[in-house]
Amino acid sequence: MKIGIITIHNVSNYGAVLQTYALQESLQSENVSVIDFDNRHVSYSLDLIRTGTSFHALLGMGKDIARIWPRYRVLNKFNKFIKNNLNILPFESTKLHGLDALISGSDQIWNPACVSQEKKLVPEYLLNFAQEGQTVISYASSCGAYHFNSEELSTLKQHLEKYHALSVRESGTAELLTDLMKKDVSHVIDPTLLLTKEEWLNKLGDNKFRQEDFILVYVIKKTPLLKKVIKQVKDQLNMKVILINQGLFFDSIIDEHIRDAGPHDFISLFNNAKFVVTDSFHGTTFSLIFNKPFYSVSPGKNMNRISSLLNKIQLEQRMIESESDAINPTSVVPYDIANELLNAEREKSKNYLFKALGI
Repeated sequence: MKIGIITIHNVSNYGAVLQTYALQESLQSENVSVIDFDNRHVSYSLDLIRTGTSFHALLGMGKDIARIWPRYRVLNKFNKFIKNNLNILPFESTKLHGLDALISGSDQIWNPACVSQEKKLVPEYLLNFAQEGQTVISYASSCGAYHFNSEELSTLKQHLEKYHALSVRESGTAELLTDLMKKDVSHVIDPTLLLTKEEWLNKLGDNKFRQEDFILVYVIKKTPLLKKVIKQVKDQLNMKVILINQGLFFDSIIDEHIRDAGPHDFISLFNNAKFVVTDSFHGTTFSLIFNKPFYSVSPGKNMNRISSLLNKIQLEQRMIESESDAINPTSVVPYDIANELLNAEREKSKNYLFKALGI
């Protein structure tokens, strides 16, 4: 069977690139390709210096110039990973017609605020190019915390009518679309979680990016709550803090700021960390994959992605949503229970995927 996946794959974002890879590898027994749809609203993140005329764009351009050498190195690593590890299929109609099945993959491809400058749904992510006779499904697609108006829901429904099977990444989205479509919409796990720790390491290896005792911090937003959690974890564990992101500066609580880590380095850092503090959904998934003690700090409105996952495997106590929440980094994470539940969800999600594709 020839299968094409469309998702957010051509970005300098660890979670996006690695979830694409994971879904591809979960179907490795088939002829699987990642459709090279170039949505410039997201793929511009691979530009060395991102340009624009708005105040926000000019500010971003200044930051890119200020960090140009680590940015050059990290983009090289992302481009190399995409080229060497993803089976890219050009977005050309003649080649897409030869596919037996199409999957709109994971990440926030159905979140207008993420995929469009005008905050509109992108029809390609809803497989508007599907041809008669092709199997059309979604796997763990997400709209994040976006709230659709009635017109957007009507547009979404029109596109989703052609799908043979629907699944999404968050329980709330599954409920929303089940009501909208008047048919069952499955709640499945993110593709990164389809692969076990052993599978990730067997496929990508551990390049031993850092070999020491450290607390790994992988964050999207710099909030007072996040900084407080990092400080308390550091004070109690008395350990070096390594931050991985591409920003210019975070806080003096950070001992080492790595701006040029590629996807392979990301895997190594999570595998070797002694503790993880994150506000990222994929920071949470990789903490779970590698069974790390961790805290997921609320990033605000997008907490639904994290809470939906952690509630499913009974690890909601690892969420920090306010300063009143207890922080005890030496407490044991009950991975015996969590792993059992996660393995069940992994099998359930794989069963959905294979059944929907008829393989």
